[in-house]
Amino acid sequence: MRLVERMTMTPNKCLTCGAGNVEGDDGEIGPFIDLEVEVGWGDSVYICPLCTLRIALLSGFITPDDKKDLEAQIANLEGQVHDLGASLAEKERRLSAISEGRKAIRKEREEREKVAG
Repeated sequence: MRLVERMTMTPNKCLTCGAGNVEGDDGEIGPFIDLEVEVGWGDSVYICPLCTLRIALLSGFITPDDKKDLEAQIANLEGQVHDLGASLAEKERRLSAISEGRKAIRKEREEREKVAG
């Protein structure tokens, strides 16, 4: 299999839908998949971009729009993870300061008790 810009061998049409070298919805022609096999008496086999997408979806792949949506969700979740990590680090810093303060107070009490006692 290989990717080609134009279907040049006969019949120059998609195996599944019969579309030829015509512009797609995006105004582009191709690329097409040339299966590099011959059927019948030397006929080539091509698959157009739309049929390629249909085959991919049937095989469990996702659409380009779904991919963009998932990438946006991933970016959002990564931002949330970053924010939560920063919040956790701040809380750990505060907890450490409180703990150190309690140790200092305990040490001060012990020293006062030694002096008084």
